Amino acid sequence: MNTGVITLQFNEPLNISTIQFMEVTLEQARSAGLEYTLNGGNLITMSNEEVIQFQILDDDLNELKRLQIGSSRSTSFVTFSGDFIRDIFNNSAVGVTQRPATGYIPDETPPVLSNFHLDLTAETLELFFSETVRARSLDVTQITLQDQSASVMYTLTDASMLNSTNATSIVVRLGRDDLNQIKLELGLATTESNSYLSYTSTAIVDMFGNLLVNRSMSDALLVSNFTNDFKPPRLEGFSLDLSNETLVLSFSESVNASSFRADAVTIQRDTLSPAISVSLTDGSVGANNFELEVQLQTPDLNIIKQFLDLGTAPENTFVSISSELIRDLNGNSIEAISNSSALMADIVVPDFVAPALQGFLFNLNESTLTLNFTETISVPTLDVQGIVLQDDFNSTNSYVLTFGEVQRENSSIVYASPEAR
Repeated sequence: MNTGVITLQFNEPLNISTIQFMEVTLEQARSAGLEYTLNGGNLITMSNEEVIQFQILDDDLNELKRLQIGSSRSTSFVTFSGDFIRDIFNNSAVGVTQRPATGYIPDETPPVLSNFHLDLTAETLELFFSETVRARSLDVTQITLQDQSASVMYTLTDASMLNSTNATSIVVRLGRDDLNQIKLELGLATTESNSYLSYTSTAIVDMFGNLLVNRSMSDALLVSNFTNDFKPPRLEGFSLDLSNETLVLSFSESVNASSFRADAVTIQRDTLSPAISVSLTDGSVGANNFELEVQLQTPDLNIIKQFLDLGTAPENTFVSISSELIRDLNGNSIEAISNSSALMADIVVPDFVAPALQGFLFNLNESTLTLNFTETISVPTLDVQGIVLQDDFNSTNSYVLTFGEVQRENSSIVYASPEAR
């Protein structure tokens, strides 16, 4: 199993030109074991002799290793019919059934990673080996994606999972955390020229337990097939906190914060009546990430708070977005979400911060009092009997005002017409 050579001993010279490799079946056991019929071979013996040697095809050898036929002397049996070969007088050889091996050499050759494919759209890393490897032995934490000089690198974590069985090629489904970190590393895996792999010998073993031939960071392997990220990012969830005045958007991948446009976000009461909605006008965000916190601005907050049945619970807090909202780090625009398909909030924290009066204007000429609050207030809850006008901070010279008329609309600026008593 080390070189893939089969040696057969006969009792007389044979005509090697009559050999039919596809008449040979190798079996794992004498009863109810796995079996595999060869698809071909290459003769090593070059003359008519009693001993015949031939090389198993690589594909056949790898399949035998996958099936664990020939994994030891006790799992090595051969069967062939009389059509396998003839003697020099054209007599068919006597066939054998489940003949055990009399000699056996295990596979002692370490596997080699010959090339790899990186597909950031399919979110997969496919590894191609020189022989069948034991898939469950894969340790992705021993694999590092880097540029040629190893100035930028990222080592995979357990977030990336095996998506294969024993074979000569193994597919790793890249986990979200790994994908996001890879995309956040500028100059890493953005083109074929900066996509290299280095790995330790314990990254995987073959079917006989032989360790992988390692590649150091200074000798990293260049990708043989690279597919960039062409998948648009998606908004997967959001939370609204009116106390901290933030909107947190969760995306399917890392996004480019500098491409954020607040005016592409609409907060609405439900999916049926988008007329009860507020389109943002402004908002600041932090660094590139798969989750962005938007610091809401006072004008937008005041409009949201005008609606008593908007933004108080997940059931009355939905978001729709246009494709202009943001782009991922490869320049792909986000998938739009229409008003009728708006996404419901995961978490809503209502406004628990008490409003404060931050200024007022008393106009005697027009008989009006303008109250300027830190945020939108509910005008029907305004107790006008609690407003006292005085001439100094601690003065006892004051008037309790009554009001002939107060505006009806909820706002951060309230207009009233007082009457002195």
